[in-house]
Amino acid sequence: EDLSPLLRVFIVAGQSNAEGKGSMKHLTELLHDDEHNDVYQHLWNGTDWSQRDDVFLYYNDSGIVPLTVGWGSPHGERFGVELEFGHVMGDYYSGSEEQHILIIKTAWGGTSLGVDWRPPNRSFNTSYCHDQVDCGWCYRNMTEIVRQVLSTLPSQGYTNYELAGLVWFQGFQDVIVPDLAREYKDNLIQFLLDVRSDFGDLLPIVIAELGMSAKKKRGRKEHFNFREVQREVTELSMFRNNTRYVKTVPYIVENGEQFDGDFHYYGRADFFHSVGKAFAYAILELLGETLNDDEIDVEAAT
Repeated sequence: EDLSPLLRVFIVAGQSNAEGKGSMKHLTELLHDDEHNDVYQHLWNGTDWSQRDDVFLYYNDSGIVPLTVGWGSPHGERFGVELEFGHVMGDYYSGSEEQHILIIKTAWGGTSLGVDWRPPNRSFNTSYCHDQVDCGWCYRNMTEIVRQVLSTLPSQGYTNYELAGLVWFQGFQDVIVPDLAREYKDNLIQFLLDVRSDFGDLLPIVIAELGMSAKKKRGRKEHFNFREVQREVTELSMFRNNTRYVKTVPYIVENGEQFDGDFHYYGRADFFHSVGKAFAYAILELLGETLNDDEIDVEAAT
């Protein structure tokens, strides 16, 4: 009988927002703000930032490390959605049966689905994508990294593991290039098909809404159209039971302090914390887990 803990493995993939742009400066301020600190206290152990002993992260050749703050871009100054996503998953699965969580983050800033992440079963014969050397390198890196990390798990005591979900947080590099925006729907459909071919036919996948510029006039129409494409793909009959479109716009703080200019949801820690939680709840729902009413307002999160 295999007595090793069940390890549930999740992938976070995309461009710079998936890398993680939540400001550690802002997170520190929120932790010490009497109005908000109860939301973030679980990230602090009383003397330092807490580390989970049941939730782990792999990112940028880090090796498998305990989940804590600072694993964004640049390292130490930023964090990403993996932080609260991992805490929600770890708390949910902490029970009588020993279960651990691993998040594999594969993200590269400034990359597009139409070029850098181009799925292997899409044509490479386009005006901006000539062959597989130029295109699809992010997709290939993702699959290679995930397989390499999974191959090391038995030697680390995890002979019982399962790939349990993927979060796709990407889109800005496509929406700003008209040709890429026009073909995003077909590219996203093929991306989902290829990911499931590589990692499992029923793999739960969250598509994060492209929320930046949502409340600004610049680029507003293009962004609205783009988000509608994202949503439509998740509602196709072949995807609707195991794919979820999760809104990010409700978590944007428009009139607050900015920690990354007009980019990356202003670099606000509260945004990356909130959407990490929303992504986790959406994956849990796709996995068929039962969520209490006080845990999640499903409509608000999706």
